[in-house]
Amino acid sequence: MNTILLNMYPYRFSFHRGVVKIGRKNGWVVSSSQKSYNEMCEMLEKKEIQGAIGSWNTRRNSETYSPPPHQLLDLSFWKQRHSHMQETSIGRMAADHLIDIGFRHTAYYARSPHRFSTPRYHAFRDRCQEYGIHCSPLVGMELISPDLYSPDLMESYPDLSGLAHELMRLPAPLGICAENDIHAQDIIHTCIQFGMSIPEQIGLIGVDNNPICTELSPIALSTLDPHLQQFGEKAALHLLQQLQEGTSLPISFHLPPPVLIPRQSTAVRFSPHPFVQRTLTLIKAQAHDPGFSIETLSQMMQVSRGTLYQHFATGSDISPNGVLTFHRIELAKELLMSSHLSLEEVCDQSGIGSRRHLDLLFKKHLGVTAAAWRKQQRIL
Repeated sequence: MNTILLNMYPYRFSFHRGVVKIGRKNGWVVSSSQKSYNEMCEMLEKKEIQGAIGSWNTRRNSETYSPPPHQLLDLSFWKQRHSHMQETSIGRMAADHLIDIGFRHTAYYARSPHRFSTPRYHAFRDRCQEYGIHCSPLVGMELISPDLYSPDLMESYPDLSGLAHELMRLPAPLGICAENDIHAQDIIHTCIQFGMSIPEQIGLIGVDNNPICTELSPIALSTLDPHLQQFGEKAALHLLQQLQEGTSLPISFHLPPPVLIPRQSTAVRFSPHPFVQRTLTLIKAQAHDPGFSIETLSQMMQVSRGTLYQHFATGSDISPNGVLTFHRIELAKELLMSSHLSLEEVCDQSGIGSRRHLDLLFKKHLGVTAAAWRKQQRIL
């Protein structure tokens, strides 16, 4: 039997399952560990373990064991290249789901700020802002009693009154994205304890598709699956190949985009003001036309520009121009990903009009030019 150690926080749950699935077929005993890179290498030398998978940034942190031994798979460089884009996709997808079912007030919940989830929060917040929706950050360790807090016991919960106070203070209905499925349980237990209904008052979506948290939760949890189990399987197969060939190999595997798995915690749909709903439908249908503008929209809705914005101010937290920009960016993204059209053709078919305006919108909302964004997607 070969002993394989894992050091992959925060991927430990689903990632571990993927490694174990492959390990069972190959006679591995898989255990989690928080040991350092040098400690792992020492254990390999002593033959206490036969392999290890982790994220230690060996290129920067070790001189004693350089290059890394082939029995050790360091995924830090892979994570640096791919995790930011994946986390950004997760944040945007969570926001899209909550907004699509009608939430016009949102929050992002985490027990404590973590570096790995910062892009996720920023993407969620920025996507909400594109719709003119404010996102409130909720940091759990500031709201719950730390002396009672046990991060590893799913059934042991601290004093949640601080978190309940914040949830009651925010406007309802409130759509919340939790940092992961485990942290989402704080929201679920708070709502149960303090009489807030899910999903009517609080809509909730987690991340990871952890079956213990999503399906066995008191309320079935909607979640985004980033394919971390598949990540674990691919990593295990890569390590297996390195062990068989006796040499380190370049990491070339990729993961598919995250997928939404809706369940009870977001099984609701709110209807905005009827005028706003008709306007939103019209904007979506006409967004591809470069000649379509807010002035054109006002004429088609038979109201003045001021009246149009007044309807949106009373019926929603979004603006007509914000919605039009959002749909045009989404059209451009779809064309960039699914076709070989030139950037000028993408501008014309997405309603954006000019290459300069396209790049301005992509830099403002996505942080890169349209050409750079297309290149990133093709790498993945």
